[in-house]
Amino acid sequence: MAFSLTSKQVELRGSWLAAVLQKDDGSWTFSKLNLNEHVGNNDGSFDVTIDKWYNTAENWSCHLQGPFLSAQLKTREGAWAPETSINLDLFVRNKDGNLEFQKLNESLLFYTSSLQIEYAILRGLVFGRDGKLYLSELNLDENIGNINGKFEAAERHYSRSGRDFKLEQGLDTVKLSAELADYAGTHHPAEIDLAEIVVNRNGKLAFLRPYVHYPILTIPTITMPTIKIPTVKTCVSTAMSYAVRRYTTWNEPGLTVSSSEESSSKDKWATSIAEQIPLVGSAIAGLHRVTDEKESERLYRNIATSTNSATVTIGTVVGAFIGRAIRGPVIGMVLGAGLSTTPGIFIEERVAASIEDAEVRSQIQEAALGRYVLETLRDMIAVDQTVAVAQLLDDALNPDIDSWKKNFVFWLEKQEITLLGDFSLHTMLKRVFARLRNEHVVEWDLALDQLAAVTARTTTLKLEPEPEPEPEPVPSILVEAPTADQFQAVEAAQAVDSTLAANDGKPATSTGDEPPQSPTATAVEPNENSGSSTRASSLKRAATTPGHHDAGLGANGGTNGAAGNGTNKSAASVSRTGSSRKGWHNVLGITMFRSWSRHRQPKAVAV
Repeated sequence: MAFSLTSKQVELRGSWLAAVLQKDDGSWTFSKLNLNEHVGNNDGSFDVTIDKWYNTAENWSCHLQGPFLSAQLKTREGAWAPETSINLDLFVRNKDGNLEFQKLNESLLFYTSSLQIEYAILRGLVFGRDGKLYLSELNLDENIGNINGKFEAAERHYSRSGRDFKLEQGLDTVKLSAELADYAGTHHPAEIDLAEIVVNRNGKLAFLRPYVHYPILTIPTITMPTIKIPTVKTCVSTAMSYAVRRYTTWNEPGLTVSSSEESSSKDKWATSIAEQIPLVGSAIAGLHRVTDEKESERLYRNIATSTNSATVTIGTVVGAFIGRAIRGPVIGMVLGAGLSTTPGIFIEERVAASIEDAEVRSQIQEAALGRYVLETLRDMIAVDQTVAVAQLLDDALNPDIDSWKKNFVFWLEKQEITLLGDFSLHTMLKRVFARLRNEHVVEWDLALDQLAAVTARTTTLKLEPEPEPEPEPVPSILVEAPTADQFQAVEAAQAVDSTLAANDGKPATSTGDEPPQSPTATAVEPNENSGSSTRASSLKRAATTPGHHDAGLGANGGTNGAAGNGTNKSAASVSRTGSSRKGWHNVLGITMFRSWSRHRQPKAVAV
């Protein structure tokens, strides 16, 4: 039970419940459970006594909201019923990392709450087959009697000779006590454990072995020549057979008590329910019966150590307090699991720090906590039973819950934990039950409005450093490859540089075979018939033209006169023996040609 307290990543996959569960050793493991094998459809409502609910469900409507399974189911007429839900925390448990489904138990200690006695009428809340709470009543006079000042099952009308009837519900017992008169008329204290004789049968209080009346049979007189007197053995056998029939026959004919039903009625809540919760089960069970303050602190410490979370500890303990106060351990366990796993129940530190008034903080937390309890209980109560169930819960509420909370808050303060405000759990539950009876609670509306305003203000005023601006993207550079003419021009320029270096910076002298060239001659544009020598001659004439060198390449190209002897260098004969790779350099990751003149530089394109 309360599997959500020790699980995470819970989801519904078709009819399968899947989750990551915490094992007894603290590790986590994956598990899944097919709910279609344990839950059925009873005329449009969930029923935990049958199966195959998913076969008659609208697929798109099946979903999980916390521990609640919701869906639209078909009725017997074939129409779609309104959406219905069931709290899986009531029936699904985590057994050492494995999801298991626990059927509706008939024991009076399990799926019941807020039992009360009025003379001979036992009244209380019971969980039905749909997982909802119903109000049920049972007349105990029909099966309990008074035999010489003592309660006796399978007898009748004990209330006619008794007084001061009280019901004391403990962790493992539900005792009815009274003063019963003996045969002489003297009253004596007496008690009986109702958990041994009363069960929850499909949402109604019933007797485990009801009292059955047998009609007195009239045997007609038969004249016989001889009468055979039965032996003692025959008489004893007949009497024992009658006694067995009387104590094992149900109201419905043909049904008998099975051994499993008898054993289940005697199971104890502490061992069968609470201790099924890994890590904190025994501590939760202990909170329902402990009265010593030191023992309580030990239980708080056990829960805190096992969960390593202040929020889970507070939620679990508050849920146990509520279950103890309304005499509904299972309800308290479900509420505790929800309070521990639902965010926003306890005020966040950031929001709480912005509220200077401690009283206002307590009012806001009471409203937030009460609203969750209200919605959870409303989803667990049958629709037509809400007002009656709320009234019975209100009547059964134990005011001692505030003293339990006070000791718990004192222990939290010693641990320097301030998540739980200073408010009355008793008042909070009173207002929850008032809201269930459709009464208005003004204090909650004001507190929740304040919480919304504070949350909005803290969000607006929250100062956060502005994000650093992202650098603008640097466009990539595409360099066009030089053409064949450009390769040849550069090679000719390199040849001129080599010639000048060989002649100590002086231009080469022409031979008699070559006609002298004017220094001012213009370059001849090559055509398709001119060879490489023609293009080289053109470049040589262009190189000897004054001021035609590239001033920007003086450091690297060697053609700047200021870097040499202050005079313009002239071109010499050009050869194609130089390698084209000598003029390539890598600048900022971009391969470029070093000796191009301005009008022959490659084109740079931004992309």
